[in-house]
Amino acid sequence: MYWIDKIKSKASIKKDLANTDLWAECLGCNGNIYIADLEKNLRVCPQCDYHFRTSAKQRINQLMEEGTFIERDNNLIATDPLKFKDSKKYKERLRTSYKKGMASESVISGTGHIKNHPVEICVFEFG
Repeated sequence: MYWIDKIKSKASIKKDLANTDLWAECLGCNGNIYIADLEKNLRVCPQCDYHFRTSAKQRINQLMEEGTFIERDNNLIATDPLKFKDSKKYKERLRTSYKKGMASESVISGTGHIKNHPVEICVFEFG
């Protein structure tokens, strides 16, 4: 094998970086961002200001002081008392989302502190 064949292209290096748990690829500028830097920047790309998706739990961790959040009503589960149906039954939609590993709740609520102020917080989970 020739030495030139051993050189990796930029595309394959970028692909290798994207496959690790340490790096994220920005959908805005296609740059690779160190995950720790991304989290410090509240999941906003430092190069192009692209906003990454943020789950409800991630948003709560960004807003609340560490160790102060107490979740309320976390034992509630979605039901279908009206037997709702459009193109698909609501119960079927719930089953599908559970199988995909999505959260069982569409909203997370609780109490905690922001800058030493007690707060009640409610954050929606958009799937």
